[in-house]
Amino acid sequence: MNEPAENQDLIAFPEWTEYRKKNGLDPLGMQNSSVNLYQSLLPGISNVTLRMRYYGLYAWLAQRYAKEIGDTDPNNWKRHVRRAEALCALVAAHHGGEPGVAGTDWATRTLEDASGDTIDFKEAAEPGSEAYYLKQAWGAFGAAYRSQLFDIGIFDRSDDHEIPLPSKDLGEGLAQAFEQSLGSRADLYFGLIKLGLVTHDELDELAPLLPSRIASESTEQKLYEEILLSRARAPSSGALARKLSILLILKVADFLEREPRADEVRWVLYAGHDQQGNTLNLDDPSLEVQRSRWWVYHANDLCHIAHEALLKFTLDTLGDYPSVSGISAHGPSEVIS
Repeated sequence: MNEPAENQDLIAFPEWTEYRKKNGLDPLGMQNSSVNLYQSLLPGISNVTLRMRYYGLYAWLAQRYAKEIGDTDPNNWKRHVRRAEALCALVAAHHGGEPGVAGTDWATRTLEDASGDTIDFKEAAEPGSEAYYLKQAWGAFGAAYRSQLFDIGIFDRSDDHEIPLPSKDLGEGLAQAFEQSLGSRADLYFGLIKLGLVTHDELDELAPLLPSRIASESTEQKLYEEILLSRARAPSSGALARKLSILLILKVADFLEREPRADEVRWVLYAGHDQQGNTLNLDDPSLEVQRSRWWVYHANDLCHIAHEALLKFTLDTLGDYPSVSGISAHGPSEVIS
């Protein structure tokens, strides 16, 4: 039966499924098992949580927002998050740039194009703005840090609204330590976040905000160390796994007698030795068990590479045949009639 001409251009999707366009590097979700394994081995930290100081910044921002703003509208909280990140990026770019700070490409261009002494970052931080500092709706907070803050136990959820709250012990302690590190500049920082404007002199004054300016032996630094290496200050279920994984990385650094590259950490934890065959001796049963878990993670990744290569080969082979014919169950030489 011939379809009417006006219906010939319609796509007939199956009625029992929901059509969704899938983009990205992993549209088939083949990396899901690797992601789940990684998160169980190093909870609260990911390949995009690049600077530890963001953990303190967000704890402080949530506490300050609750005290001074108190608005439970998620869009207002989002605005403050985005302004805090944009201003942090401007500080980093103004002082020569630092790796791992979200929005520094935008900040560098903004500072270069600024015609006067005052930089207006309100529009770039406004939710939905086309002149964004970061395209992600919730900035680096939503793209990288939010879930990790809950995993570690720095944030608690409220029963009454969607705005995160710093946890009673760890979150509030970290917020206070972050403010203590900034001193009077904490008031300046929050005031500029509300204003959406900053001068070059104020960017100079906010230099202690930089991720590299965590003071040695400060309460803030000690809290970060305890989060990474102690279960007492980070009592979530994954604290021990995180501690053991970081100790393994430190063991690899000591083993190589230098700061290791990511691929070197992966290889040594998978093989148990370096490229020259020197064996990694851990002398700790708990670290040996954790290394075996990392071995599973890396073996799983290698299996993914093999599966992806087979999938590409299959698709390349199928691509040589006309789409209107298909391939029969008996082999590529016989097409379906």
